[in-house]
Amino acid sequence: MKIKKILITSSIIVFLAIIVVLLFFISQNPLTSPNPSNLEKCKSLVFNGEDKINLLFFADKDLSKGYSNFFLQTSPYSQYKDEFNFYYIDSYTPECEVYQDQAVLCRGKELTKKASSCPNDFIIVIKDVDDPYLRSSAFQNIISLNFQHPNTVLTHEFGHVFSNLADEYVSAVIPSGSKNCVISCDKFQNEIDGCFQGCSKSDYYRSVEEGVMRTLNSNYYGKFNEKIILEKINKKSKITGSVIENTNSADCSEQEYYLIEMSIYENKTLKILNITVEEGCAPSLNSKELQIRTILFTDGQSIDETQINGGTEEIHKGIFYIKIPKNEQTEGLILKLRNEQAPEIPEVTVNLEELEHIPCRIK
Repeated sequence: MKIKKILITSSIIVFLAIIVVLLFFISQNPLTSPNPSNLEKCKSLVFNGEDKINLLFFADKDLSKGYSNFFLQTSPYSQYKDEFNFYYIDSYTPECEVYQDQAVLCRGKELTKKASSCPNDFIIVIKDVDDPYLRSSAFQNIISLNFQHPNTVLTHEFGHVFSNLADEYVSAVIPSGSKNCVISCDKFQNEIDGCFQGCSKSDYYRSVEEGVMRTLNSNYYGKFNEKIILEKINKKSKITGSVIENTNSADCSEQEYYLIEMSIYENKTLKILNITVEEGCAPSLNSKELQIRTILFTDGQSIDETQINGGTEEIHKGIFYIKIPKNEQTEGLILKLRNEQAPEIPEVTVNLEELEHIPCRIK
């Protein structure tokens, strides 16, 4: 009986000793609750209200402000300043790759999710690299800028991602649906500055002799190209994924979106790999039929600094990400996803209403 009491007493003493050690450890190392959010702090530069075009910089405030001011001084954006919102994130630095030893390219799942901290129709990553001849790039809705380049590289790359403008130097690939390079001068429907041979292809024509889509020494799009840009700005039939109520910043933590992970194979076919519901803001949804753009634009200053040293290529395989806002406006929406460069390949259909009732992984 005494032995039993001794064992019980010893156990109590050991237990109390463990508690004391744990309390001491906690006092020296306070426990913190893990933050389930993947979002960064979204900071606003210019806010003009909801239903605007949202540009998000990954850079510090001064750098973001400098680029946004330059952008708003450029025609035709300068006449439509109240159609744009500008945000920046300075608490996260995206990891970017040097694509084929030619261009800085920022993309991937982590960047896609971090960008959801702010309204993000278009994402602009500014990288300070040592090589002034490493090209900037534009891919899908992401612009990757080499800080060593003139500011005009922003308006050049934005012309690609916003209005689907083709490069006006030779040689390059003309994206599907692009309107600024034509096979003959009589194909220009609107007012032009002139008609000049050489627009992506040597036998195509451009509407301005030395515009920003041809050389970084210019910040002039040209009359015809400005018309294309204005048509896009004035298009109001978009579903808004970034609803902001009477504030100069957006609380994206109160919003959700579908993150669709897709793969493109060498035969240009699309396959959905994964669909998840994530916290944050998604780009505004413009159409029920989304085209997967696989054209990569790379542009930099030539050594003689007269024209652009660049090119375009189609990425035939890899992982791509699409964000669809999850709200009342997209409930029951059926998306048709197509490869822009291969319209003959069957489209992939996604019924957002059914996503709540199926496993995350779709085969």
